[in-house]
Amino acid sequence: MGLKDKQILKPLAMPKFNPVWKDVEGDWCRNESLASVPFSPLESRMAKEKPGLSDGLEKLRSMLGEENFRKFISPLHNLTKNGNMLLVVAGDFLQRSLLERECIPSLKKAFGVSSVRIVV
Repeated sequence: MGLKDKQILKPLAMPKFNPVWKDVEGDWCRNESLASVPFSPLESRMAKEKPGLSDGLEKLRSMLGEENFRKFISPLHNLTKNGNMLLVVAGDFLQRSLLERECIPSLKKAFGVSSVRIVV
């Protein structure tokens, strides 16, 4: 079938845009297994969740200085040490780039690892 059979294609009707999610507020999707908590600095979360990393964080604080520690390390999402590797979870690509540029040697030395991987 085609144009030689005298059939004409009809354009598809596109649905109208309905901004259902625009300006949505409140608890519109309840999930009892999820909870929203305010963001807290990495060092306070690690002290509760992974106390084994506290020594490394203190060494890192002394190596970087208080200002750089607050700027680069406190906003991180997570740190995990597995053997000779440290996995760092950053919030965005800019933070990842700054960590790669400024902190990798200090991270290796503070946590006693040979490899640091930073993911977003």
